[in-house]
Amino acid sequence: NQRSIAWACVERLLNSQYHVILTHQDRFRDKVQSLIDQHHNHHKERATPKILGHLNCDVTTDLPLLFSEQIPELLHHTTDLSSPSHSNDDNDGTSTAEMMIHTIVHSIAYGNLQKPLKDVDWNTYQTAQHVSAFSLLETAQCVVAAPNDLFADHV
Repeated sequence: NQRSIAWACVERLLNSQYHVILTHQDRFRDKVQSLIDQHHNHHKERATPKILGHLNCDVTTDLPLLFSEQIPELLHHTTDLSSPSHSNDDNDGTSTAEMMIHTIVHSIAYGNLQKPLKDVDWNTYQTAQHVSAFSLLETAQCVVAAPNDLFADHV
């Protein structure tokens, strides 16, 4: 939501001239789309930076696919963007937009709010730890395993 740490990070990145790709669980698709629509309506006159898209992602299962296929495909199809930090000239003088990931924000917290504290068992706790904390390590592992041309050198 617009009061979340994640959305504050998105706004800060956009204000710092970064393009952004959002990921979310499927159950938040409508909320994320609403935030994107609000952003686009508020910044109609500004050409860049942009929210390039949003992708469904369950961090317990989807991280390898996200970094090996979904994000590269989205970046590949983003050909209408060019800025001094993203473009380069080929030997023949034509300009190409080279979209790369420069930073990743891991802003995930999860707890099963349906269970009273007295009923929390190991599996419930383990899921919360996996989603909230271990997924950061898994994200970093996917970054290391991703194609070299996907990330800027400093990520």
